[in-house]
Amino acid sequence: MKALKPKTKPTDDQCKQMAESLRSLIDDCGGTTKLSEMTGIPFWTITSWLRRKKISAEYAQRLCSVPEIKALGYSKEALRPDVTVWETKAQRG
Repeated sequence: MKALKPKTKPTDDQCKQMAESLRSLIDDCGGTTKLSEMTGIPFWTITSWLRRKKISAEYAQRLCSVPEIKALGYSKEALRPDVTVWETKAQRG
């Protein structure tokens, strides 16, 4: 799968929103280990998001397709407010 590489320069407010949304998501899921188990995303990937204070656009899209994450009310736009164009399944080939 081709990775999404948004050519964006997040504003300070967007950076703050990304960090807060990520921390909130992890807390709502019961921690990094629980989020990893729930989604199948490796634990070390999730901890790297915390270090960077943001999630990649590709993983934001992937996470928000998980029913449990959707049920919590999270969206890819909330996790990555700087991304304006999202890749669709058809574009992935």
